[in-house]
Amino acid sequence: FFLGAISFSAYFYFGGVNQVSSDDINIGVLGPSTAKGGEELNLAVMLSNYNNVALESAELILEFPEGTREVDNQSKELVRLRESIGVIRPNEIVNKSVKAVLFGEELSEKEIKIALEYRTAGSNAIFVKEKSYKIALSSSPISLNFSLPDEVISGQELVLEVKALSNALSPIRNVILDVKYPPGFIFKSAEPKTFFLNHIWKLGDLSPGKGKTIKIIGILEGEEN
Repeated sequence: FFLGAISFSAYFYFGGVNQVSSDDINIGVLGPSTAKGGEELNLAVMLSNYNNVALESAELILEFPEGTREVDNQSKELVRLRESIGVIRPNEIVNKSVKAVLFGEELSEKEIKIALEYRTAGSNAIFVKEKSYKIALSSSPISLNFSLPDEVISGQELVLEVKALSNALSPIRNVILDVKYPPGFIFKSAEPKTFFLNHIWKLGDLSPGKGKTIKIIGILEGEEN
């Protein structure tokens, strides 16, 4: 019995040396806690393997929030990024640089999901280590400013001005403005003219610090207050 117990313990003690534990795998991310929408975001991702055996067929996977764009081509949406790492040896740290451009509303929180897929020697199973990275947008790449009266008489003509201003450091291409009117609003005219129907304007490109103003004239009908 004692010989069997010693053999059983020795098998698990020494055999465990060659086992991979996800607790000994670390995903570290270096980056800002806030970023401006429309500007380049740089992240340093560190993959650490503190196991006694190597991680094989390792791949780094990043899933980006809606509205993320590629740095070199901001017209192309960046949804998912997969990069082959190969083998991560025991006690090795692999560093990877990730770049993206985030878009969204001011003060909104964005989450980037990071995963490390890997295999172990003699196994076809795929294991995953995950981590999330959250960042807040300190400003939106485009701000919208409205100019309109505080009060209006039902049936009276209303003048509304909408100004789109670029807060980005680089030109923003192919900007479209879409205005949603409240119930009871009757559109009459606009300057410049609409691009489609009576609520969509094609603003084109906005240079840094530059803006374009749309003037809308209409009638608002409704009950008092």
